[in-house]
Amino acid sequence: MDHLYSSVRHDLKAPIDVLAYTKENIDQVIQNYIQKISSPSLKICFEKMQIVEMGEVIRIKVSSQLDRQTILNETAWLDELRNKFNKNDIQLAIEVEESAPEERPAQRVKLTEQDILEIMIKRNPLVSELVKIFDAQ
Repeated sequence: MDHLYSSVRHDLKAPIDVLAYTKENIDQVIQNYIQKISSPSLKICFEKMQIVEMGEVIRIKVSSQLDRQTILNETAWLDELRNKFNKNDIQLAIEVEESAPEERPAQRVKLTEQDILEIMIKRNPLVSELVKIFDAQ
């Protein structure tokens, strides 16, 4: 029993593997985290983000509001950063690039009846025969 107790005490005294707080190490921790992600969309979001500045606040640039919200909702990677660097005061500031175009759906053009008929004839030339038959009546 004493042997078990001494091995547990030895494990508790083992040094914690703390990384130096550098941009390269932050990038490496993030890359390791990306490898663990199973969601393709989440993985792409993390691969696209850019670290702009680091300190107590890590500034990150993303290309859309959706990416910003996705990164804010995924908290496990920030916990991993805090643990790897033994810095519980790490915070995030996520900026959306101003040069990024706004995400909005493409506007549809309203087609006229003649446009629709031409499209139908291109897809199936027999439609023109039907038009001739009905116009003759």
